Amino acid sequence: MSDLKASTATSFFIKGFFKGSLSQSLFQWLSFGRFVQEQQTLSLSEDRQPTHLTEWLAAWQRQNHPTDALPAAGIVLWGAALMGCITMAGLLSVGLGSPINLWLPLVLFALLPLLMSLLSSTQLWSGGRTRPGHGYLWLLKVFRLQSRPDWLTESPRLIWPWLNWQLQQAACVFLVAALLTFFGFATFQELHFVWSSTFIQQDDTMMTVLAAMSVPWSWWLPSPGLDVVQATRYGTESDVQTGLWPLVVAAIVFYGLLPRIVLLLLFRRQLKQRLVDSIECSGTVEAFLNHQLQQVSQHALAVDDTQIEDVPVQVTVDATSDLGWRLANQGQSDNAVMPNLVRNLGLDDWQEEERWLASDAVALPHPVRMLVDFWQTPTGELEDCLQPIQANNSQLTLVLIHAPANRDAEREQAQLSSWRYFADNAGVTLVIEEQA
Repeated sequence: MSDLKASTATSFFIKGFFKGSLSQSLFQWLSFGRFVQEQQTLSLSEDRQPTHLTEWLAAWQRQNHPTDALPAAGIVLWGAALMGCITMAGLLSVGLGSPINLWLPLVLFALLPLLMSLLSSTQLWSGGRTRPGHGYLWLLKVFRLQSRPDWLTESPRLIWPWLNWQLQQAACVFLVAALLTFFGFATFQELHFVWSSTFIQQDDTMMTVLAAMSVPWSWWLPSPGLDVVQATRYGTESDVQTGLWPLVVAAIVFYGLLPRIVLLLLFRRQLKQRLVDSIECSGTVEAFLNHQLQQVSQHALAVDDTQIEDVPVQVTVDATSDLGWRLANQGQSDNAVMPNLVRNLGLDDWQEEERWLASDAVALPHPVRMLVDFWQTPTGELEDCLQPIQANNSQLTLVLIHAPANRDAEREQAQLSSWRYFADNAGVTLVIEEQA
């Protein structure tokens, strides 16, 4: 696919941050891929055919409503928020106001989330899967993706980053809901955290453990000192007001929430990059456009040949300004056919080509010939390029090169009819190039 077409398709499917979600872009692209794979055809009125790739894609979007296939991810986020509230509320309600063992919130909301984050991070470097892991089966059921097994088998490099991204979102919502519940309880009742352990018996050892745990936020919140550790030991002065609740909140934020946020951003970045690569390198958009244009070109076969003059054969002449349209570099043999090639359009950056077409350079000193390969598909993009060239040059000819010597077969006649139909609508003269 050319850079021009690739950038147009990418900007259509992947909207800006405030114009659509990445999930919507992903499942819109997957629905589009299924549409192309099944070789479906758009139902368009004959009096108005799309001329740009964006118009073709918009017509597909209007007729297929791809957003209907978007999984209901909101139910997972609401479920995660509810679980976070219930888990934290249950922990803080144990004992009805009695001191809470410090290890319970640290393990449930800091240590376990950190271990799960480390486990999830391995998915960043894993390749695309062809079968869902057992740990993801429940998530596939929730998102109703089991009804679309083709997405799992044909696009694993897109589906699995999306699933991991959704898991990180749910984990972040779980921890945020737990923190809000914590502050809700702390607003209406006093929370006391104490510590006790079979393996830690010395206050100095506990202070060292808490100091090591507090390294990530030591610049903001100092670790508990020896007096706090002694005062909050289980079975001693539990009513001392120098509690450990700031340590609990900081541990949840730094060990539970922040790693999840980092993974969320990384999985989103991975998904977006893979989605862009799929749009630009898979050839799906090219196949879609070619198939739709082939259907449109059938109208050319129905045109009465007596209404369109036969395509003349032109011998190569000098003193011309030649432009090309997506001509492949096939070696030095083409130099004899294209000795005066000024610019090969359709392959450069679209903004750069627009600037060139709008500049004075488009007014060429000699009669202009637009060279196109015989087997290329006529597109609206080519017609858009011809308009400013026609406006700035008195003579423009559309020249078919690399045409087969024998053009009497059905396939060759159909291709030639498509070019005649295109040239007639564009208002340009069509000829076939032959070397002298």
